[in-house]
Amino acid sequence: MVSGLLVFVIALAAYLIGSIPFGWVFVKLINGRDVRFFASGRTGGTNAMRAAGPVAGILTGLMDILKGMAAGWMAEALAPGVPILKVL
Repeated sequence: MVSGLLVFVIALAAYLIGSIPFGWVFVKLINGRDVRFFASGRTGGTNAMRAAGPVAGILTGLMDILKGMAAGWMAEALAPGVPILKVL
């Protein structure tokens, strides 16, 4: 049985991991622009590529994938055998 506090901690940590705007980070590091004020205004890989080139776009896409996987890995590590927490 998993405690309510553990579910809350896992959900909060996953939310915080997912809230990292890697497109903004990489574009800012590469050329100093704010990707939110460029083209579509989104922080995803395609707009990062428009704002700072293919390296920023690829890195953004990869890190966005990895942050989703990291949240699942963290949930499995903290509550093994409870797959609904990985979905959460």
